[in-house]
Amino acid sequence: MTETLALAAVAGLITAVFGFAVLEAAARDRRRLEAKAGIVRVSRPTRAISPLALLVALGAIVAGPRVALLAGGEMPQPRFVTSAELAVFRAAWRGLAIVLGALVILAALAAREPAWLLALVPTPFVARILVVGRARALDRARAQSLERELTVALDIFVLALEAGLPFERAVTAYVETTQSVLAQELAVTVRELEVGYRRREALERLVHRTRSAGLAAMASAVRLAEEFGTPLAAALRSLTVDLRAQRRNRLQEAALRAPVTMLVPTAGLILLPIFAIILGPIALRVATGTLF
Repeated sequence: MTETLALAAVAGLITAVFGFAVLEAAARDRRRLEAKAGIVRVSRPTRAISPLALLVALGAIVAGPRVALLAGGEMPQPRFVTSAELAVFRAAWRGLAIVLGALVILAALAAREPAWLLALVPTPFVARILVVGRARALDRARAQSLERELTVALDIFVLALEAGLPFERAVTAYVETTQSVLAQELAVTVRELEVGYRRREALERLVHRTRSAGLAAMASAVRLAEEFGTPLAAALRSLTVDLRAQRRNRLQEAALRAPVTMLVPTAGLILLPIFAIILGPIALRVATGTLF
C-alpha cells in the first residue's frame, strides 16, 4: 500500500511538472507569434526584485578580470546591446558564477565528496554561456523589433517626401517623434549627416552597424533613386509593399509550423505521465512478483 501511494505521488509530480512544461511552451510560442505579428500586451508594473538585479548586486563583489580569465575571455557585445547594458550583463555573469560555485560547494559538503569541488573549475564558463545566451536573446528581440518598425517608418518617410520635405528632414522628424530601436539607430545616422557624411556613406554605415536586410533594401532604394533620378517616394512605397508581403509570408510559415512544433511536447510530456500512471502499478507488481 505504501509503495502504491509513493508511486502515485511520483506519477502525480511528474504529471504536474510535464503539464507545466507544456503550458509554458505554449505560452512561449504565443508570445513569439505575438512578437512577430507586432501585438503588444500591456503588463502591470511589479515591484518585485528581479533575479538579474540580485545577480548584479552579488557580482559587484568580485573583480571582473578574474572571472573573465577563468572563463576564457570577456563577453562579446551584441549589435543592439549598449555598453551600459553590457556592463550589467557582465556583473550578472560574475554573480551567477558565485551562485553556481556556492551550489557546488553545498553539494560537495552534503555528499561529503571533496572530488565534487572540481566542478568549480567550469563554473565561470557555464555562467558565461547562460548570460551570453540571455544577451543574445535580447539582441534578437531588438533586431526583430527593428524589422517590424521599418515598414511604419517607411510609410512616414513617404508621407514626408510627398509633402515636400527632403529625405534627411524626414528621417530627423521620425527620430524626434519616436522612441524605438530603429529611431535610436537612425539618430546615429542623423548625427553622422550633420557632421558631414554623405547620405550614401551614412546609410552604408547604418547597414553595416545593424546588419538589417530591410535597412539594406532601403539604402539600396535610396542609392538607385539618386543615381537614376527617379522619385524616392515611389521607390520607398514599393519597398514597403515588398517588406509587408515578406513579413506576411513569414507569419504564415510560423503559423503553419506551430502545430508541428507542439506535437512533440504534447506527445512526450502528456502521454508519458499517462503511461506511468497506468502501467506503473503493473510494473511494480511484476518487479515484486505479486502480479498474480
